[in-house]
Amino acid sequence: MDNIEQKAKEFWNYIFGDDFDFLDKYFETYFEKDNLIIGFDNESQEVKYMTLIIQYDYKYFDKIISIAYLTAISTNPKYRNQGLMKENLNAVFKKLNDRGIYLACLIPANDLLKSTYERYDFVSCFTNIQSPDNNKAIIHHQKTFDLYKELGYNISELTPHNKGMIKILDKSKAIDLYYKHNPKAEPISNTEDDILLTKQIFGDSFMNLMFDE
Repeated sequence: MDNIEQKAKEFWNYIFGDDFDFLDKYFETYFEKDNLIIGFDNESQEVKYMTLIIQYDYKYFDKIISIAYLTAISTNPKYRNQGLMKENLNAVFKKLNDRGIYLACLIPANDLLKSTYERYDFVSCFTNIQSPDNNKAIIHHQKTFDLYKELGYNISELTPHNKGMIKILDKSKAIDLYYKHNPKAEPISNTEDDILLTKQIFGDSFMNLMFDE
């Protein structure tokens, strides 16, 4: 097994407490080495921070675009108050920008983290109500359903994640997407306030079948 993958699992277990049986199955389904953001201490080789990027499809009416789901965003308690959250997320945003992915989402575990992510322009955008045509929704591939089945979860009993947040990394592309569906809409400037713009374009999105709480 790749040493980086094992280190990521061990750090995830240390920070979040998920057991290795779950992590083995989760990583087998979603892990790609190039989607792992991980920082090490040069001397001790301890993990200082980590984020795993999982790429999903997002249905915006008649368009399907890529959305990056950010999970396991974490800082080693030994290295807190050193600006590592900023270093971690900046590395994530650079990778997404390099790939041309202009939409990211996450689920904050509590109100304190929600406030933290708001400082990085993440905006609450999700609802528990799925539109009849599944518009403005994350689309799950078969491997997600297979994973839930393997873990013994009853999908029908799971509730949507209405605490999810979205960040636009490229306003121009997001506005173009909006106009393709709303060609007669009033002009929007890419200098528009981030919160208002994100809510206007991606408000009332739908997210389910995520493990984060």
